Amino acid sequence: MVDVKEEVERLESLRGDIKAWQDAANWLGDFVDHARPSEAVEQEALAAVARYDWQVAGGQRLLHELVADLRQTAPEVIEAWVSIHQSGCQRIVAQGQGEGIDPEPGLFVATEMLAEREKARQGEAHYACVNDTLLRV
Repeated sequence: MVDVKEEVERLESLRGDIKAWQDAANWLGDFVDHARPSEAVEQEALAAVARYDWQVAGGQRLLHELVADLRQTAPEVIEAWVSIHQSGCQRIVAQGQGEGIDPEPGLFVATEMLAEREKARQGEAHYACVNDTLLRV
């Protein structure tokens, strides 16, 4: 018997790690592009970006394998995982706006995330990675 809560937590933890690695690589890339660091600092930052990119690729492969396996052995886990993300986005869409200083981007992101999560539910994607920075769900 599969522990749905435990499996959802495992999937979400890995998804969160992937997102954090992507964010770190993006931040360092922006730093290199805009801060004009010394050559030594730039090389160090670019090496870190390469490490994060490697972690992202490995994490995505692992997540893809986990999701594919769970689709076959415990589809209720995938359903629960997708539903968690969709419920928060549905609240934002139902309210007609996002939160924060400029609510429109939040509404747009919530709508996009709903569509991406539905693809994950239907098996068209192994997970959805949408820029959820503007969301507080």
